[in-house]
Amino acid sequence: MANHGWLPHDGKNIDLATIQSAFEAAMGFSTESFVGITQEALTVSTTGNSSTFNLQDLAHHNAIEHDGSLSRNDAFFGDDLHFNPVIWATTALRYGIRVPFSSPVITVETAAKARAARVKDAKLVNPAFNLTSQAGSIGETSVFLTAFWDESAGGVPKNYARVLFEEERIPYAEGFVKGNRTLADVVAMISKVGAVKV
Repeated sequence: MANHGWLPHDGKNIDLATIQSAFEAAMGFSTESFVGITQEALTVSTTGNSSTFNLQDLAHHNAIEHDGSLSRNDAFFGDDLHFNPVIWATTALRYGIRVPFSSPVITVETAAKARAARVKDAKLVNPAFNLTSQAGSIGETSVFLTAFWDESAGGVPKNYARVLFEEERIPYAEGFVKGNRTLADVVAMISKVGAVKV
């Protein structure tokens, strides 16, 4: 959202009100939706102000950032902050992005299985793998699904996912229109993702 100007371009000194305003304006999330995750971010803040954090702080390992990311490498291998095209290529394949004649959307089942497979992959290669809780990983996938869910299509349009991950922008040009999303919607999606047998 910093790329769109919803958050400060320099990624610095972000407070709860800024997060609430940005997520509502950019994606239609209600103000209570990201209170918890903002409070988590504040615990690793490097700003010197207990009510603000910098986006860079989110790379602090095992706070919000975690092993088994869908598009970033694990902290053990060095850069856990920047997009990793190799890791994303495997996730994109599991999502069915660029697969001819496949469904145009990512369903809950597809997303849940891709997430679990990425965690399994990371465990195999990272001798220091540590996912303190599956909840963060499931929650991340659930926020993504909730934000871009197309009810009529029964999933998230694959092109939305491609743009979000590969170009690091919200897919407005591809047709995304913000909805009205609440914390209850995210919690319901967490239940759906967690219920998929992987």
